[in-house]
Amino acid sequence: MDEIELYKKTLARERQARQQAESLLETKARDIYEANQKLEAANAQLRRQQKEMVKTEKLVALGTLSAGVAHEINNPLAFIKSNIGTLERYFHFYQQHLPDNSGVQSVDINHARMEKLKFIAGDSEAIFKELKEGVDRVQTIVADLKSFARSKSKEFNMADANEAVLSAIRITNNKVKYHCEVKTDLADLPHIMCNLNELSQVFINLLVNAADAIKENGLITVRSYVEGEHIHFKVKDNGKGIPEKNLDKIFTPFYTSKEVGKGTGLGLSVSYGIIESLDGTVEVNSEIGKGTEFHISLPIERETPSQD
Repeated sequence: MDEIELYKKTLARERQARQQAESLLETKARDIYEANQKLEAANAQLRRQQKEMVKTEKLVALGTLSAGVAHEINNPLAFIKSNIGTLERYFHFYQQHLPDNSGVQSVDINHARMEKLKFIAGDSEAIFKELKEGVDRVQTIVADLKSFARSKSKEFNMADANEAVLSAIRITNNKVKYHCEVKTDLADLPHIMCNLNELSQVFINLLVNAADAIKENGLITVRSYVEGEHIHFKVKDNGKGIPEKNLDKIFTPFYTSKEVGKGTGLGLSVSYGIIESLDGTVEVNSEIGKGTEFHISLPIERETPSQD
């Protein structure tokens, strides 16, 4: 075989090998493209499912808290109604003992009635103050609940994250107050880009979980502070604690140690997702018989999040 034939055969083998390599590369590239398309579709589906989980957990929280919120509203409404009845009786007393177009000085009334009128005048001032406080209380509760239930859950703004804590405490007050005391130590925080509605949902979940872990004489402390380039929140309770074997499971969707019907197992999972979406972290430490502490860290500065 001469050199030319050998060269031709070598060239043909190289051409065939190159074609096979190109074909294999094209196949792999197509496989990678298809896999990437599937991955993007899966990520999009996951984002949709996460949004649905947030909505589901919010509805569950609203259902759980609704009875307590109704009670919180009924309390001020009850004394508003009672005070209105008292004012009505006072008004009728004035009508009976102060004729039209007459002043107290010109009315011939005995000393006892005069003292009664003075008492009514003083008590009415206190009643008006209580009425205003009651109305303000109802307005605050309704505003907090409307904000929490707001459907536009992806609106991000520069805000004071402490407001999310205070809103959560107000919303959960009736569920917590009968067997727990909530103490706060909130530092002045720089505003961060966040969604207060979702952040409030995180603290609602933590407060409700803490209250559920305490039978009586409970104490829940919420502390905020700045350290480095992050703001921090620590929510601590003196409840029964979480077994070490369960600590790695508590952020898993649908995991719950509560009795059937007492929880969905979504609360902490949703909370973890919300904090993660803010480029933050959540850590938990717990000791049986002594209680549990959740530590949330959020960056002060971050890129504006996607609101899709």
